Amino acid sequence: MKTQRLTPLDVSTIKIVYNTPVTNASIANLMKALDGIVMNYPNTKQVSLYINSPGGEMDAGYAGYEAVKNFSLPIETVNLSQIASAATLLYCAAPNRRSMPEAMFLLHPAALPLVNVSEDLKPNDIKTLSQSLSMGNDLFAAIYKTCTKYDDAELNTILSSESNRKLLYYNEAQTQGLITQTATDMKPTDVAYYIN
Repeated sequence: MKTQRLTPLDVSTIKIVYNTPVTNASIANLMKALDGIVMNYPNTKQVSLYINSPGGEMDAGYAGYEAVKNFSLPIETVNLSQIASAATLLYCAAPNRRSMPEAMFLLHPAALPLVNVSEDLKPNDIKTLSQSLSMGNDLFAAIYKTCTKYDDAELNTILSSESNRKLLYYNEAQTQGLITQTATDMKPTDVAYYIN
């Protein structure tokens, strides 16, 4: 959506509303939106990525993290309502992170669906699943170190068990460094993308 009176050269502010689980398809749409911004609106000064997501696929989340982190224009992320699990990777990718005052975050261990596993678990299946979970938790920990104040021991605890997960609301998320800006408004923009 674009303000009708503006030409592509007049556009300076853009928002993307990402209101969906983290999947390969939704992240492809996010990348498409980011590429479209660069190609169609060369004078863009600020992009705001509003996220409301229960999380989803770890690999897709990491791909989205890299896309947002390496985006060529200034970008901020905003928690619109909930950012959980793999969606936290998208949120953490931006240096400037805001949140609506009643929004929440969920940090928890990596999880895997039981696919490509035979009906009866064999030792190699358990080893493969364990390695994949360890890699997922290592990825969460590495990224959380860049966007929170949690130390290694605290991150290890959070990522060790679902019973140790962290459900964070505004004040605690801000104290832990997850939120970097206090503004809680939804800024008007010249162009808006919606990923649902």
